Amino acid sequence: DIFEELGSTIQSISVPLHDKASKFAFVIWGYGGLQIYKQSGQGSLYKDWYNTEMMEIFKRSKSTSMNELSETEKAILLAMAYFDKGYPDPIYGNSQNLSLKLQQKYDEIFEDVDVIALPTIPMKPFEMDGANDRVDRLLRESHLTKNTSPFSTTNHPSISIPAGTVDGLHVGLQLVADHFVDKKMIRVSH
Repeated sequence: DIFEELGSTIQSISVPLHDKASKFAFVIWGYGGLQIYKQSGQGSLYKDWYNTEMMEIFKRSKSTSMNELSETEKAILLAMAYFDKGYPDPIYGNSQNLSLKLQQKYDEIFEDVDVIALPTIPMKPFEMDGANDRVDRLLRESHLTKNTSPFSTTNHPSISIPAGTVDGLHVGLQLVADHFVDKKMIRVSH
């Protein structure tokens, strides 16, 4: 309502692939993380300076520091190692292709709109419950990035701003803009 009072035109958009983005984002990030882990803290296949001293330190410490990773990080590395060994199909490549397809869809939308607004997370915040087992916590937390991960894979700039409360719980509004128009998105968030 405030934006309409200020002269903005509000319209609804639909991007069905958005709902699947957290799944392929998980593969992209997780597989990339596994490769960095396997390659002693450095990526590969890029032409730049490699910090070999850091790689050596990482290599020596990773056998003893694995227990210090969070349960989520351990689960992701284990899942990606499973995919890496057990699936001959190009799951990483397919995920990158879906990310590119999603980017193209949002690029088309930004031909007609300046900013997209949506909830930062698709649910109300929940209480942290220590009674939940590790699997329950991982499954519950996996849904939190449903609205943020699409733009992390497409590299569209986004920002989350406080948007009040619902049932006494704080909620955020995520604003997303086209590439290289961060300034407009920041003005809208202000």
